[in-house]
Amino acid sequence: MAKRNIKDFLSDDTFDLSVQDLQDVPVKELAAFPKITSLDLSNNKLSTLNKSFAVSLTHLVKLDLARNELKELPKNFGLLVNLKYLDLYKNKLESLPLSFGNLKALRWLDMKENPLEHHWQQIVGPCLNAQDCKNAAKNVVNIASIMMEEVEAEVQRSQARQKQLEENEENELRELAKKREKQREKKRRRNAAKLAEVNNGIVAENGTATTVESIAPVDEEEPEPPVKSNFTFVNAARTIFIRVLKVLFFTILSFGFGLFILQFINEPLYKTIMLKFHKETRIITSLVPGHWRVNVHKLSIKVVSYLKLVTFNIWTFLYKISINSYTFVTTDPKFEIYLTTFINTFLSLYVKICNSISLVFNLLSQVLIR
Repeated sequence: MAKRNIKDFLSDDTFDLSVQDLQDVPVKELAAFPKITSLDLSNNKLSTLNKSFAVSLTHLVKLDLARNELKELPKNFGLLVNLKYLDLYKNKLESLPLSFGNLKALRWLDMKENPLEHHWQQIVGPCLNAQDCKNAAKNVVNIASIMMEEVEAEVQRSQARQKQLEENEENELRELAKKREKQREKKRRRNAAKLAEVNNGIVAENGTATTVESIAPVDEEEPEPPVKSNFTFVNAARTIFIRVLKVLFFTILSFGFGLFILQFINEPLYKTIMLKFHKETRIITSLVPGHWRVNVHKLSIKVVSYLKLVTFNIWTFLYKISINSYTFVTTDPKFEIYLTTFINTFLSLYVKICNSISLVFNLLSQVLIR
């Protein structure tokens, strides 16, 4: 094609560039013919379309990109607002840009034999006949339009939240500036009052009276306001109770750990201590009145029953939440789009970081070798 004039491929209002082993679209040459409405680029080796494709060829009504190696379409593909017929048969597309929502004139779309993601497969459908291809065009435009509106709305909400945060921060800074100005004004007034009091007073020294004429104001630091203590009897009792519990807990933990170690170091001594411990426990238990033990037993049964009921309700609630979350994650197309975008972004960032680290280590090794 490089040796032939672009006009050689022009017939009426159609450019037929099929079967030319093209790897790039000659956008600049094609844009020189704004009256051309049909473009056939099928059976080539196109893997991408640059951004200028949709910008320069907005007059296209029919576009055939079948049997290429396209892995993605440009995000501004929706600029082809006059497009009615689009053939993407047998490419390597996994998803479509949300700008498809702007292709309101699209009436025919063929996406067969593309490795589309699951939700896009459901939207596009099988495309087994002309009616399926018409439905595919309608469904893709409608769903992409809804998704695009939701994404734009989310962007607007995010911008509004950011603006509100900035306004709140500015208000806080203004309030802080006013507060500091009031403190400085209060300090100036206090220094002025001290100066006036000293200048008008009489300082007695060695039985004589001396009038102090002028004393420079002292720019002293304003003392911090005393912190009001909320320490009450209840707080004190609570603090003591918590400390006692901590002491008991660590004492029991230390005692148990010591016994655990002792059974490996000196097993006879360990058995003697345990026998003594069980004996003293039985003696102490026998001193407790029988009705107390019965009440404690009943209370423990009630506590265990209550804990079972509470934990059952909690687990039931968590189970329902997990089921609803799983259903949402596996059925909502927007979530899959966001998740795919996040994973792709994360992977690309990970690759860039690994490449940067590798480059740094290579530079360091070269410096050390020198």
